[in-house]
Amino acid sequence: MEEEKDILAGPAEEKSAPEAPGEAELIDIAVEEAAENAADEEDGFFGRYVWDEETGRLYEITESAPKRWGRLLPLLLTALPVIALAFGLAKGASLLPPECYDGASILSGGDSQERHNGHIAAAAGDPEETAEGDTVQAAAEYIPCAIVIDGRERALLASTEAAETLLDEVKSFFDGSVTAPGDRTTELSGEIELQPRPDAAKEDISSYDELYERFTSSKSPLKVITTVTDSETKELPFDTKTEKDPDLVAGTSITLSLGRKGSRTTISRTVYINGEKSSSRSESETITTEPIDTVILQGTEKKSSGEPGRHEGSEGRRPEALSFSSPIADGKIISNYGQRDGVLHLGLDYAAKAGDPVLACEGGVVVCAMQRGGYGNMIEIDHGEGFVTRYAHLSSLSVALGDRVAKGQVIGAAGDSGGCPGAQLHLELRIDGIAYNPRYYLEK
Repeated sequence: MEEEKDILAGPAEEKSAPEAPGEAELIDIAVEEAAENAADEEDGFFGRYVWDEETGRLYEITESAPKRWGRLLPLLLTALPVIALAFGLAKGASLLPPECYDGASILSGGDSQERHNGHIAAAAGDPEETAEGDTVQAAAEYIPCAIVIDGRERALLASTEAAETLLDEVKSFFDGSVTAPGDRTTELSGEIELQPRPDAAKEDISSYDELYERFTSSKSPLKVITTVTDSETKELPFDTKTEKDPDLVAGTSITLSLGRKGSRTTISRTVYINGEKSSSRSESETITTEPIDTVILQGTEKKSSGEPGRHEGSEGRRPEALSFSSPIADGKIISNYGQRDGVLHLGLDYAAKAGDPVLACEGGVVVCAMQRGGYGNMIEIDHGEGFVTRYAHLSSLSVALGDRVAKGQVIGAAGDSGGCPGAQLHLELRIDGIAYNPRYYLEK
């Protein structure tokens, strides 16, 4: 290929003229001369010059250029040079630096090739300075990296990034090969290190595809552990049990506990090594919540008619200085403490006639004198030490709230007030608020 010539370079004696034209004037002269000689050229002015939009430079095409560009070049550059020249003249000669493609500058500038080489170096990432003095940062170089597994080098790649990507893709490959349902965790097994090898020879570096194929094969030097956790729960039903209770009156029942279903949960942990199930590492455990049965107590005792000594229940603590006498003179107990017709009777019922005097069993202070539902007219006396006696179904009251009474004092008259079928006296004895059988505390 013929070298491009400097179309602005004149004879030596012309260059030594005292007043050399400026760079912008030289560009104008070159353009005018090229336009005048355009008729002698096959392709004219537009076939001899190229405006580089990216670098802002005008170039002369050598003989090899038309062959390389073919017939497309005149069509592509029909309007570009005119616009480029107008823009260049408006901005000044700095947009038309003396550079060319593979040849001499059309302005024969001595520093043009150096600036051109500077731009190429900058694009290539060489850490050199450009003609303007700007420092061009070099592109980061990749350093070979070795994958070391349990202290043994298993692969050498072109960079650390490639090694990390390989490990991630191999991990994803084996994780994807496990199709069992459940929650899963996947991790690399063993001690894995990525070690830079800046002095490694190029011929020792393996291709990425080759290593990926080896690391995902059955002979992979890498172990990928995938653990799949699954659980299955089965419901356990409860039963209903009936137990006989001799302390309950026949025909009555009490639900001691309500039934509740149980469950049995089996948790399985299945381990896969490089996608293959490992029986030795897999395990399962069973968690069982036992069901609670419904328990019903069913009474077997016949109904009581108030026989003395029957269903007396437990005895509370003994008082230190108290003793209790019968509330009805020569009174007869007609209903005992305990179960009566399926209901727990909390005291003793005495036979009495309407208007019979009711006596205080022990001295104390009246803490209640009122009408109360099924108890009818009722009196309570606090005897101290946590002991309180209650008298119910009275026809009248002889004491008031706050009165102090003595043992055997008349406090009211027997009657049938409240839920009572006939005249009688109901007596209760409470210790710290809990009802106990008065028979344990009455004087013999």
